Amino acid sequence: MKPATAIFVILALMPGWCVTIQAICEGEDYRQFDSLLGNWEEYELSDEGRVHLGTLATELVACGCALKQTFFSPDKSFSFESFGYLEADEAWTEHYVLSTGRIVSYKWSRRGETLVLERISRDSGKMKRLVIFDIKADSYFVSDEESVDDGGTWTRRELVHTIRQGAAQP
Repeated sequence: MKPATAIFVILALMPGWCVTIQAICEGEDYRQFDSLLGNWEEYELSDEGRVHLGTLATELVACGCALKQTFFSPDKSFSFESFGYLEADEAWTEHYVLSTGRIVSYKWSRRGETLVLERISRDSGKMKRLVIFDIKADSYFVSDEESVDDGGTWTRRELVHTIRQGAAQP
């Protein structure tokens, strides 16, 4: 075991270690996602109605320094786990590991009350982003969008309504 790892393991076993570490990760930058924490049901919305996509659990880990999301489709045929953290440039980065074997990464930014996750790498020459909006205590919406003209215009590919488990269904 390397000395730095040994020190971290020792600190992890000491009472109150997380309280000390949490002081590092308690700033406004680390609290901007608090309304997204919890257990959720996701539904795709379309002209034909809504389809249950699966469940999403969002939590803070590593003493509040990282965001973790876990998703499972109802039949468990698709899942992902993601980890997000604050980069040195003060932008949140999140890496998703999909059950299809793909890894996709996004940079988060806040635009007023809206969160925008811009995909770091292009897919077939297209820019992609997720726009999280209308964030309330019991629900929010996610628009999956793509652009073929370097962000000049965006086309919605999918609209998802995310509802907190136990909340009243619309």
